[in-house]
Amino acid sequence: MAFKLPIDAKIVTSSSYVSEGISLQKNTSSFSLYYLITGSGSVDFFVHTSPDGYNFVKQTKALKRGVVAGENMIHLPIIPCDAFKIEVEETAGSAMTVTAKINLLPGQFGDFPVYDGVSTAVRTITYPHHEIHDGNSYFAVYSALANDTGVIEVRIQTANTTKWAHMTIDIDAALAATAQLWYPTTKTDEVGNRITPMNRDHNSSNTSGLTICHTPAGSQAGTANLTQYIGSATSKGKSTVGGDTGSRHEFILDQNNDYLIRLTSRADLNALSIILDWYEHTNR
Repeated sequence: MAFKLPIDAKIVTSSSYVSEGISLQKNTSSFSLYYLITGSGSVDFFVHTSPDGYNFVKQTKALKRGVVAGENMIHLPIIPCDAFKIEVEETAGSAMTVTAKINLLPGQFGDFPVYDGVSTAVRTITYPHHEIHDGNSYFAVYSALANDTGVIEVRIQTANTTKWAHMTIDIDAALAATAQLWYPTTKTDEVGNRITPMNRDHNSSNTSGLTICHTPAGSQAGTANLTQYIGSATSKGKSTVGGDTGSRHEFILDQNNDYLIRLTSRADLNALSIILDWYEHTNR
C-alpha cells in the first residue's frame, strides 16, 4: 500500500521551501506529488536526491515550472536513491501558499521506466554511461615515445573514502611492449608530474578523488601482480589490463591504496600510451 507524507509550506516573494528528507524503501519505484496552490504568481518544483540519505543534490531539471494557483498532480518514477527532498521555489508573485502531499508507490525500480537525470530519456543506457551524465566519470592518459627497453609509468593513489573508482586500464603500443601492474607500489607520488583527471561531463564541477602522476619517484620492489605481453616487432599492440575491453572487465580499486602501471617497449621507435577510464561510485 502506498503511504502519504505531507509537505506544507508558506512561501513569500523570492523565497523557497525545502521539505525534510524522505527515506525510501527498496520497494519504492515512483511517487505522486499532489499540490494545491493559492495566491497570485507562480512556483517551480525541484527534487533533491541523496545516494546516502545524508547528502542531497538538487537536480538541475525542474519537476515542473511555472505552476500557478490551482491543484494538480505530478507523477514520476524515482531515480534510484536512498532519499529525496522536494523544493518549492516561488518565481513570481507574493506570499503564495503551497500545500503538497506525496504518495510513494510500491514496486521494484524496474517496474516503471527510470529516467536519466540529464536528458529525461528512459534509461536504457549502460550504468557507466549514466555515470557520465551524473558527472562521476573521468579519463586520464599518459603517452610517450620510447626505444627498446624504454619505460613509461603511471601511479594511482585512491582516496580513503567509500566512493570507489571502477576503472578499466587500456594499454596502447605502436609495436611490441610489456604491461605490468603492481598494487600496492613502493614508488611515490611525484607532485610535478601529476595528471589532472578529465571529467567526461565538461559542464560538471565534480573532481576525481584519485591522485595520478606519471614517472613516479623511487624504485619498485617485488614481482608484478599482473604481466601482459602485447604486439610484435612489426605490429601494433593494444590490450585492456586484466581482460578484454568493456565494463565487465573493470577493476574496483582498493580504498586508500596505490597502484603502479608500467609499460616497457620491446622495440625501437615505439609509441606507448596508458589510458585510464573510470567512474566513482559509493555502494548503496
